[in-house]
Formats: sequence, structure tokens, C-alpha cells
Amino acid sequence: MFGTEVATTPVQTPSSDNFYPQETGMEKAVQSKTVEEPEKPLSPPNPSPSPEKHEVEPEASEAAPLPSTQTSMEPAPKPPSEPDMNNLPATPIPKHQAKFALNSIKTIKRLRDAAPFTVPVDTVKLNIPLYYNYIKRPMDLSTIERKINLNAYADVSEIVDDFTLMVDNCCRFNGRRLPLYHKWLRISRAISKSIC
Repeated sequence: MFGTEVATTPVQTPSSDNFYPQETGMEKAVQSKTVEEPEKPLSPPNPSPSPEKHEVEPEASEAAPLPSTQTSMEPAPKPPSEPDMNNLPATPIPKHQAKFALNSIKTIKRLRDAAPFTVPVDTVKLNIPLYYNYIKRPMDLSTIERKINLNAYADVSEIVDDFTLMVDNCCRFNGRRLPLYHKWLRISRAISKSIC
């Protein structure tokens, strides 16, 4: 029962005999009588395409030129930075509202998805020279923060308008399908929770 005997089950392993059967005398006789025929293809070969049909025109292989309005489009100059120091409001938002707005912006800037919105768009670094042709008034979180610090807002609704401008700029330039738009949706939810 507890002895050292181990019960073994016989296992059949494949040998080379199974893979290369030995020819019998009868098979050799049949092979010698058959005449070897050349191999025929199973299907007719595909004809090669005629070179006339598939010639590529040198002009057709290049990208089609853009319409004349886009090829002659020059990058627009960068708009003046905000806030306009000559147009500051006579009665800015109260200090407690400014402090609340600054704390909200700092909280939003700490979010992982806020990285693209924390500083102004660098058209050179991102290689988008026509950005200012589409975005006439750029906005970002650091500009909003600077405007709060310089008392450039007369009402809290102007801060919300700048946040809305930031999302509109993002949607206008990038579209709604890109990941940047989805990041903005998460940021806008955080903004609406903290400010509105």
C-alpha cells in the first residue's frame, strides 16, 4: 500500500516508423509502373496587369494642392495678451470672491487632465502656425489667474465667460472627437462644481 512501487501506465510514443512507413514490394511495383506527370497548377495563373492600366502619373502621385485660399493663408499675428492694463474696471470683484476663484483655479490646475489648459498655447512648440487664424481670443487657466490677480474682472460672470471661451476655443480648433476635448469635459465638470 505505502510501498515504493509506483504504478505506471504504459504510454505509446510516436516513433519514426509511424511517420515514414516502410515500402512493401507491392508499392514499389506500382510506383515503377506509373509515369510521372509534370505538376499542373490547380488554377490558371493570374495574368499580370498591363502596364498601361496601372501607370502612375507623376502629378497624380503627389498630394492634391490645397485651394488657393488655404495655400495663400498666412499665419495671423498673435493677439495682444490679456488683461488690457488700460481698461481695468473701476470696481473689481470683491477680495473674497477673487480669493475663492483663485483657490478654485489652483485646484483645477492640479488635476491631471488640466495640463494642456494651464498655460497659453505655444504655436511654435506645437507646430500650429495657423492657430490664431481660427482662435481670435485665446484663453487658458494662467491668463484667468493673472486677470484675477490684476483685478481685471468686474463681475464673477466674466470669469465663467472666460472658462466658456476656453472650452469654445478647444472645440473650435481641435474638434469634439480628440482626447483633448474629453480632457476639457472633465475639467469643465470640475469648474462647474467649484465655481458655479
